[in-house]
Amino acid sequence: MRVLAINTEFARGGAARISSTLHRCLQAREDVEPLFVYGRGAAPPDATAARTGTVAEVYAHAVITRLTGLQCIGSPRSTRQLQRIVARFSPDIVHLHNIHGYFLDLSFLEFLSDLECHLVWTLHDAWALTGRCAYFFECTRWKTGCGHCPDLRRYPRTYVDSSSLMWKRKRAAISQLRHVKFVAPSRWLGEKAEEAYPRMGSTAVIPNGIRVDTFVPFDRGQARMKLGIPADRPVIMTAAADLNDPRKGVGYLLTALNAMETPSAIVLTMGLDRGEFSPLPHGFEHRSLGYVTDLADLVLAYSAADVFCITSLDENFPTTVLEAMACGTPIVGFSVGGIPEQVTTDCGILVPVKDSHELARALDRALQDRGRLREMSVGCRARAVSEYSIETFCERYVGLYKSLLGKEAE
Repeated sequence: MRVLAINTEFARGGAARISSTLHRCLQAREDVEPLFVYGRGAAPPDATAARTGTVAEVYAHAVITRLTGLQCIGSPRSTRQLQRIVARFSPDIVHLHNIHGYFLDLSFLEFLSDLECHLVWTLHDAWALTGRCAYFFECTRWKTGCGHCPDLRRYPRTYVDSSSLMWKRKRAAISQLRHVKFVAPSRWLGEKAEEAYPRMGSTAVIPNGIRVDTFVPFDRGQARMKLGIPADRPVIMTAAADLNDPRKGVGYLLTALNAMETPSAIVLTMGLDRGEFSPLPHGFEHRSLGYVTDLADLVLAYSAADVFCITSLDENFPTTVLEAMACGTPIVGFSVGGIPEQVTTDCGILVPVKDSHELARALDRALQDRGRLREMSVGCRARAVSEYSIETFCERYVGLYKSLLGKEAE
């Protein structure tokens, strides 16, 4: 099978990490010939990956979106180049991941609709369902046509509300696709996709995978020693690419800290820090690791923490949760999006979204009951290995490809 994958970037971001991991798994198979095409970011040392477009075109595209609210218009060169790549490669499967990100025009979907190959589209967020945003939070306008967008600052940011027009354009372009199969990492998003596109049929649910042989429990005492963290203090970890992103809900964690009873806890953060954790309530201490990319450092950070706290207000299937679980770190956070599908009761404690009081109680319960914390640590690791390994993830996608092509899954 020839499989051509398309994503905004190859290396940076959650969708890139998932899509490029799948690509590398496919490279190791004798029955698949993969090609990965991306529009932005650094070039990987990989002969089976190709970049389209230019930096100047990406910036021009972003400016158009910012000034007009129109999306997927402004990358004609990159779009034509990608069409030529598709024609030369002649794929059996075109696997779309994120196609938003200022590198591709919506006309590319019309091009795909004329091809005879099968399309797989993994929904890493809700962009394909809405007229504008990738995360709709409590807003339900995406069900009826968008318009009157409640927050134009959300990605992709704009000064003009063109969400109603873009809702119609997106729906028209996507609805004309033939031989397309939506895939969602969570049942939650899969149900939203079926509601938005009922004629597309059922959405396949394939949970994201991680390298459970890389993300493994590391001795907590050794991890803390390497990171300079005291061995005898409770550690609450949280992470986001940008901790100032309102969608990550860090403010709710800060409010919860003020209500906690557990003394002298350390708040360990990963990601861009703009001073959100300064100052902390009396007795708490903040340690920032900044933006971490090295896998060994990620494992140390997860392993040093007693709990991983996620306070996102809208999430699909966060990779950070899977990584923490694989390292044996229990999860405490908000029950939102696909997170309840990841975190069962033997892996952590979830509370209603935006409820800082219940979040504080959950953190106290987890940190004060060390026996239960150890049990959840074992449960986290077991669930990550059984459900979210890269091998299982890859086999599920290959099985989907083969079923679409009418072949028996091996």
